[in-house]
Amino acid sequence: MSSFDVSPTLGIDAPIDRETLGDAAVERIRASIMSGSLAPGERLDQAALAKHLGVSRMPVRDALRQLEREGFVVVRKGSAHVVDLDKRELRMIYDIREALEPMAARLAAPHAQDSDIERVRALVEAMTAAARQNERAAYLQLDRDFHLSSYRPCENSWLLQMIGDLMNATWSYRIAVVCDPHAVATTHRGHLAMVEALATRDGDRFAALTRQHLHETVEAIEALK
Repeated sequence: MSSFDVSPTLGIDAPIDRETLGDAAVERIRASIMSGSLAPGERLDQAALAKHLGVSRMPVRDALRQLEREGFVVVRKGSAHVVDLDKRELRMIYDIREALEPMAARLAAPHAQDSDIERVRALVEAMTAAARQNERAAYLQLDRDFHLSSYRPCENSWLLQMIGDLMNATWSYRIAVVCDPHAVATTHRGHLAMVEALATRDGDRFAALTRQHLHETVEAIEALK
């Protein structure tokens, strides 16, 4: 599962190297969604995006299709928008996550290697640093990497892909939670507990903690939405 580049230097107005137009357009638009520059429900005008990025409309159209597949964008009747979820849709997605992610956690724990444990510990430390610097987009990317890295020992690429896409669909809402110090502190405690469960290869505990973490996250989002 690949990571996303959410460097703050990737502004949507920056010119793109024409040799990699499609990929670069995907990265720039994705980064703007992940940073919160493009808000939930915001219309993504192909002509305006093409002008900002200094490309033709074709790479932008292809980029929006790719971002739709990733869960960041919805395209209806030829009009593209950043995903905008009502509370019912948000809860539906988290209900699915609460089914899939504990399954991934339970399958992953018995197969976790020491290198897997070291990676997730390092990601928790990096998240702490990002939170202190108020680097919200970077924090969420690290959070995504933390969860997918902790599940990766399950060695089920289909399951990991589905989980990753569901994470993307709720990205714009989770970034609001990062502004809440209480929510960040709760998340940090949950992550530490999950790391210890993974380190002891306790699949049942890791799964239970994962379900609790997801429940707390959606409750925090709904309180702010």
